[in-house]
Amino acid sequence: MNDQNTALDTESGTAKTVIRPDLNRYVRDKSGNGKRTHRTDDFVARVLAGKTVEEIKQGAVLLGIDVAKWEALNPGQQRMLIGNKIRHLLQGAKPTLDESAVTDVYGEPCDPAADVAASGDEAEEGEPEPATQEEAATQPPAKAKKRVSKK
Repeated sequence: MNDQNTALDTESGTAKTVIRPDLNRYVRDKSGNGKRTHRTDDFVARVLAGKTVEEIKQGAVLLGIDVAKWEALNPGQQRMLIGNKIRHLLQGAKPTLDESAVTDVYGEPCDPAADVAASGDEAEEGEPEPATQEEAATQPPAKAKKRVSKK
């Protein structure tokens, strides 16, 4: 199955690409700020699971990663780049890191595939998540909610 589908935007009449990631490659979890998220189930993702961006940045400094170059980015981008850098260092780049060095800084990783869905947590805002990728592909995209400013 292709991860991208082309759809016609009815308002402008132009084609747009809808990206549908393979949800079977991810597990559900809670992020450092308590919101529900999806993550890969590799060693680095399990170690960083549930940690705030500040905790991840402090640990990255202890591992010798220069996080100052990412200060202008939003917290999600910073977390992603630090995780990618740790993965890169673990996979034999110089200087190499050992998994024990990462666990010394961040603590033990959570259990593999510690899926939040198994604990009975419901999807945010009462919307059930599709059980399979096929169901996700047949559902229309969710409409964005308008924010109303209170003045």
